[in-house]
Amino acid sequence: MQEEHFTAGCPLWLPSGTLVLANKVKLVNTARRIGIALVHVRHVSQNPNASMFAHNRKYFEFVCDVSPLDGEYVVTKSGLGAFYDNDLVPRNFYKFG
Repeated sequence: MQEEHFTAGCPLWLPSGTLVLANKVKLVNTARRIGIALVHVRHVSQNPNASMFAHNRKYFEFVCDVSPLDGEYVVTKSGLGAFYDNDLVPRNFYKFG
């Protein structure tokens, strides 16, 4: 999850973000502890002047509590789906089995 979801005033701010983040931290930590591979999705707007997910915006980065660790897969997407126009499925899907 990116900072855009947890910063009041951002277009995609989640009012219940504290609860959402606490649950995601538990989920990510449990997956890491028991060896389940994680795939992180980074949203990036193709428009550098966009009000959301522009790579030059202050709130573009992953929330530090759930940021990818070295070796964890990061999918960068600019469309609606995380499985469109990337190599997650053809090259890496079965690796995460």
